[in-house]
Amino acid sequence: MRNKQPSIKEPRKVKARQHKARKNGKIKSNAWNIIKEFYDYCCLCCGKQEPEIKLTKDHVIPLCKGGPNDIYNIQPLCESCNNVKSNKITDYRKQYLDPLAILQIEGLVKQNQ
Repeated sequence: MRNKQPSIKEPRKVKARQHKARKNGKIKSNAWNIIKEFYDYCCLCCGKQEPEIKLTKDHVIPLCKGGPNDIYNIQPLCESCNNVKSNKITDYRKQYLDPLAILQIEGLVKQNQ
């Protein structure tokens, strides 16, 4: 019996899926700016605001878990919180939004596309 070596190709498959997801969906900068403004330039996890921190686009459902690369799967997190969240599925937007607010964001984004 051969010892099964870890496959070097595994990370490549994940990266290929992530690249494909990024290619198929595009988040326009004006839509990202609307999201940041809506949340008052705050990290939804720790509550710190820009310019104290730099907000990053966090995928609620990570690309490596099949999440889409579109504005409806994005939440603003600082780099530190985004790194801690890693590839977990955590939606911090729920603490801040009711269903009507989500519809309001969707309307703003659609108007500015």
